[in-house]
Amino acid sequence: MKARILVAYDDSKSSASAIAFASALAKSSQSELHIIAVVKPSDTDQTAGSERIVERTTRHCQRALQRLTGAEVASRFEVVVGHTADQIVKYAEQNAVSHIVVAHGIKERFDRWLLSAAREVVAYAPCSVTVVKS
Repeated sequence: MKARILVAYDDSKSSASAIAFASALAKSSQSELHIIAVVKPSDTDQTAGSERIVERTTRHCQRALQRLTGAEVASRFEVVVGHTADQIVKYAEQNAVSHIVVAHGIKERFDRWLLSAAREVVAYAPCSVTVVKS
């Protein structure tokens, strides 16, 4: 079984750096790359609009990820709903992930959120975690 590397994508510059790092790592280690985008529950509170938000996020991220990952890396993409760190850790546990790559951008608009999510992932992850600073 191939090793699995997980990275979260939120369309920020720092997460693009994390994708690039994780893609290179997956390519060099011949691992599968798993990419998730986490939609916060507050973004999906209106039931009627929640499916559209997830669909729009999926389409947008898939286009962006095609540019970032390249065809040389076997990858899998999924949109999940929930608290960012919880969903990253849960996905890692459920999919036998061997390494998680998380972003930390110091000048992004979600800086505090990313830092908090990165800290929680490091604290609770079932595997090794690399924090990519941009």
